Amino acid sequence: MFGSLPGWWLGSSDGRPDSPLLGLVAWNEALNRIGFSGIDISLKDYELPKENELSLMIATAVSQTTPTYADAITIVCNEDEMVIGDALSEIIAKTKKFVKVQCSSIHKLDPSDIFCVVLLDIVTAFLASCSALDFMVFKNMCLKAKGILWVTRGASVESCDPDKALTTGLSRTMRSEDHSLNFTTLDLDPISSCPLKTYLPEFEYAVHDGITIIPRLVEDSPLEDFMRSSLCENRPRFGTLNQADRALSLEIETPGLLETLFWKDSTFHNRSPNADEVRIQVKMVALNFKNRMIAMGQLEDLRKHMGKLIVEIDLQSQVKIQPQKPSLAKLNHESTYLVTGGLGGLGRAVIRYLVKLGARHIMSLSRSGAEGSIKEAFVKEMRDAGVELTIHLGSVAKLEDIERLKYLTPEIPIRGVVQGAMDLRDSVVSNMTHAQWQAALQPKVAGTWNLHSAFGGNLDFFV
Repeated sequence: MFGSLPGWWLGSSDGRPDSPLLGLVAWNEALNRIGFSGIDISLKDYELPKENELSLMIATAVSQTTPTYADAITIVCNEDEMVIGDALSEIIAKTKKFVKVQCSSIHKLDPSDIFCVVLLDIVTAFLASCSALDFMVFKNMCLKAKGILWVTRGASVESCDPDKALTTGLSRTMRSEDHSLNFTTLDLDPISSCPLKTYLPEFEYAVHDGITIIPRLVEDSPLEDFMRSSLCENRPRFGTLNQADRALSLEIETPGLLETLFWKDSTFHNRSPNADEVRIQVKMVALNFKNRMIAMGQLEDLRKHMGKLIVEIDLQSQVKIQPQKPSLAKLNHESTYLVTGGLGGLGRAVIRYLVKLGARHIMSLSRSGAEGSIKEAFVKEMRDAGVELTIHLGSVAKLEDIERLKYLTPEIPIRGVVQGAMDLRDSVVSNMTHAQWQAALQPKVAGTWNLHSAFGGNLDFFV
């Protein structure tokens, strides 16, 4: 009974309204205040809030380092673009008089213990079409150089050449594999320009509309609310009891804590009345000692005569209400949906989900075609469910294979694509061969671009 008295808990002022424990957000803010990175990883013993009793949180102490300035810089560029490197060398030499500057092609470069400013992506995308020799000298430079500033133009923000963004993605992977790697990227705006001014150590920069920007993850509150509502973790929030077109029932999350009472949709009452039923609006309810004991999680009192309390329901009262779960998207029965990447476990799961959303015409593009007992059984499963599933032999890396699918069913056009094609060649970059790089790149980069080129803006979705 102690917990039901006003003023019993004095932790509300420091972010602990319901218990002595801090929540994840509060812990993150507290760690940031005292020089840590915030929470890098949070592991729960159980995912469901009702079962969660213990969490492991990991944070990193942020080192207070100052930027390192180079006393010698090598400008690295393509053989036929040396004029760009020479021009940049002159600019640096004039502005940084105590810095030694030289220009070199990547094939003539000795990267050992030097700082490199790399211009290989200024005109064309280096990694998208690099040869085996190019890839080898690229890895050698990354592994031996003291530091790398890789400059691109039009790769990020409003990208005009997505192939140039390969370097940004690969640099992130390499830094995750080797935390000592000093590999920074700078993307220049293809239209405007501005001087780069920053004093904080970052690994990625971009110049857009005359402003130097850095990438940061920012919470998307509307999307966060939608995802929480779509899953089982949609937490109750305050709102008026007057919820149009919703029948609510009172629940308790943690028996014994009356502050965890909340309202949620009633499965039984959220339906249209039958012919012999009427819907009524509750104006008052009677509460007794038994109701309180149930809410407190204690044994029911067996006394037969208990005092009752009549409670009037005010529809404008602010109460905790679980958000309504959004309805699933509906796909068009008269459209075709393309799933690339074969009919493995993931491919079959995606197709079943599309069928659940209403799809009735589905194409699958696979390098192995329709052969195999598992595929034949799955096609039969779809046919029995009233779904037309056709499997086509081909590769997303070949534009002609995709164009062929585009014109197979003109009366039922392709309106959605799920790009699941991949070629797994697991290896750290330092050990990766050029053949592995190309094999992994083709379905994801060339394949995705081919799908975009073939269907353009004529899709309802592209995943």
